[in-house]
Amino acid sequence: MKRSLAVLALLTLSSASLCAAENYNREKVLALFAQYNPAVLEKAEQNAVYNNIVQKVAQAYTLPQTDANHYTLVALIRNFDNSLDLNALSAQYEKAFYINTIHGLDTSAISQQFRNNLFPVFNRILDVSLQTHQQHLKAAKAQLKTLKKDTSLSTSEKEEALSAQKETINFLKQEIKSLKKDSASQLNLICNSYAEQVEQAVLQGIAQSRAALAAHNTAVGATSNLSIVSKNKKPVAK
Repeated sequence: MKRSLAVLALLTLSSASLCAAENYNREKVLALFAQYNPAVLEKAEQNAVYNNIVQKVAQAYTLPQTDANHYTLVALIRNFDNSLDLNALSAQYEKAFYINTIHGLDTSAISQQFRNNLFPVFNRILDVSLQTHQQHLKAAKAQLKTLKKDTSLSTSEKEEALSAQKETINFLKQEIKSLKKDSASQLNLICNSYAEQVEQAVLQGIAQSRAALAAHNTAVGATSNLSIVSKNKKPVAK
């Protein structure tokens, strides 16, 4: 699950928080699941393992209830099954890549297949990201209009709030523009980058295991040599 949640960093949205906010908790997160992806909760009722993952995610998301965190959570919820698919693909590939590598076999075929399998998953993830950014932008524009009419703020407070909201709007516009531009190239870049991260993690694990084994063998050899020297050592005459 750790790797599948890591990929949601791609969906992170930024926004200024205008006031202190309470934190999300399990009940609030599950309520958003019911609102934005009820199929997940329906599936959780039928599958204990799946439900355990849902509950862990709901329990873990304890960030403040800001606009940015709200839309990040919405993206996470909408991409829940996509993240699990990514996690499953990664686990399968890690195992195959590990076996081929330690046996000195060519990994190019399985590596290419992994990248091909990643493409539709990341395509769905980016589609959700785009939709969530667009939803956030619409809400941010509405909030800007409300702020302009707000008479409860001082002049300096209002200027600061308006400036922050305009920055959020500009950021979202740039993100949407970026997501729409040359999406195929972006997908290839993301898939290749992600695959390389998985491969490097496996290679690093193999290197660490070999280093630990070498250190162990060296220690065993040194202990054995000391034992031989001790046995062959002549007693000192009294």
